[in-house]
Amino acid sequence: MNRTGVRQGYRSRPESSRTPEQHVGDAPDFWTVEEARLYLRLGRKTLYAMIREGTIPGVRHFGRALRLHRPTLIQWAVGAPDPR
Repeated sequence: MNRTGVRQGYRSRPESSRTPEQHVGDAPDFWTVEEARLYLRLGRKTLYAMIREGTIPGVRHFGRALRLHRPTLIQWAVGAPDPR
């Protein structure tokens, strides 16, 4: 351990300082709940409640992981009709 109490050789993973809007050009097709929450500027509990109610389109389950289809979510957020 060093003076700060952190083991030497340990590096914490730095959080991205880029917002989801800045990722659009190089983004994957799916966002995590956290990425979608930041894009929509919603609270975590609010977004999960909207997903549970079926208000948010493009929700996919990959095993236990929950992902939101980025293009569908963006279309929905700007007011375009749901492509379902």
